[in-house]
Amino acid sequence: MNERQSWAMAEVAKNGAIVAGALRAAFGVCGETARRDLAELVERGLLQPVGERRGRRYELASTKPATPFESVVWQLAKMPPWRVRQVAARMRDSSAA
Repeated sequence: MNERQSWAMAEVAKNGAIVAGALRAAFGVCGETARRDLAELVERGLLQPVGERRGRRYELASTKPATPFESVVWQLAKMPPWRVRQVAARMRDSSAA
């Protein structure tokens, strides 16, 4: 998962959905690159497209992801931001010990 895709997953977790234009604006990439990044997340089973053409947005998929890493990302993306921060803090504390 590249940086843009990680950011997109965080945006979906925060806002419930993302459009390709948001990814394009945030990273200064062309529309095709943004759509390709989001399509890859759809292929992995993390996002699902809703709508057609210009109105298409991407939401969390209801199916389980394929790999353990994607499973963790999928679970974190469904959590509220405050819970993600708690999980990250616990992971940091346990790795420091």
